[in-house]
Amino acid sequence: MKQMKWDKEMVGLVCGCVCLIGAIGWSQYQHMTTEDRTPDSSVIISEELKRQKEMDKHIVRVTDRMMQLEQALWALGEKLPQIKEHMTAKNVRLEARTVAVGNGSRLVAEYRDKPTTKRSSTFDVTVPSLVTAYEIDMVLAESPLAGLGRAFIEAEAESKVNAMFLLALAVHESNWGSSVLAREKNNLFGFGAYDSNPYHGAKVFASKEECVKHVARFLRDHYLEGSYYRGKTIQSINQTYASDRAWGEKIFATMTRLDSKIQSMGLSE
Repeated sequence: MKQMKWDKEMVGLVCGCVCLIGAIGWSQYQHMTTEDRTPDSSVIISEELKRQKEMDKHIVRVTDRMMQLEQALWALGEKLPQIKEHMTAKNVRLEARTVAVGNGSRLVAEYRDKPTTKRSSTFDVTVPSLVTAYEIDMVLAESPLAGLGRAFIEAEAESKVNAMFLLALAVHESNWGSSVLAREKNNLFGFGAYDSNPYHGAKVFASKEECVKHVARFLRDHYLEGSYYRGKTIQSINQTYASDRAWGEKIFATMTRLDSKIQSMGLSE
């Protein structure tokens, strides 16, 4: 019993000491200043400066990246014309490859087996061609007429005159662009070059492209319609267009050779 009593007294004593110590601690805490109870301000400033430095580094990295992006966009802008030109050429090549057969197979080859005297008299120059600018450019690549493929295609679209007929006419009249009129006046068709004084009377054109389109319109307005109209075949046009009675067959023979060149290149397959 005495032992138990002593134990209780000891527990009471310990509890009293703990309470006393807690009271003293609380009293001291109450008397502490606010600055004493908060973290050291120098630590806060140090952390803030560290964060600011990291932010500054991040801003510098972002700025450098934006400058690199701006330079890349500037370089891309300078290359856009070249890219556009490359894509246009690529599209033209793809267009040519997707054509099942060229103009020759559809509009020339079917006349090959006919007698010479009948071929030009049955070929309708208003029938649309299936030839492409790419095919024409390939045929003309090594001649002074190089690069005129699109002009012939656009002329056909505007005037409804077969592009292969226009091409053969230009090749025949200008000897593949090497004639004096072609070189000095951009006149590929001998337009206005009457027999009495051909050079003086021949019209001057600002460009070969302009010449192709002008002659196509003239043929449409005066030979496929108008006062010189005698029909829509090459031979019909021959009656009022050229003094040479064999002109029609010569033009058709040139068309056949051009067709053969296209087919031999495999451009229409």
